[in-house]
Amino acid sequence: MKRKLFLEFNQLLNTKSHIENYDQEYLQKIDDMINNCISELPHGSGINYDWHIDYSRFEYDKVIVLYNSFDAMTEYGMYDTVIHFTIKITASFNQEYDLLITGNFGKYQNIKEYLYEIMYDALSQEVEVI
Repeated sequence: MKRKLFLEFNQLLNTKSHIENYDQEYLQKIDDMINNCISELPHGSGINYDWHIDYSRFEYDKVIVLYNSFDAMTEYGMYDTVIHFTIKITASFNQEYDLLITGNFGKYQNIKEYLYEIMYDALSQEVEVI
């Protein structure tokens, strides 16, 4: 069975927030599945760091919060700065979601637009449900 990556993330985080008292083996399986979802997120082309997820925000707000950084370059192809950013993913109607990307983009607003594009694509892709 296939499901959108966003829906799989949402389901796994919801399960994790309700199984604190279950055995460690089951908890580890859920963590492994969450890590598989994280591995489907964009990497490379400026996103050269590991993705981090804030589990506590999902537990309280039902918002998926991801953190990463982007290596920005000058027009001459030299690395200029690292932009740390946060992505908040909120469920909306009809199994869709809303994205909010924040960070200190400054003169690199085009990177923010690029992140919106690739994250919508990544979260909308169909992944195999294990």
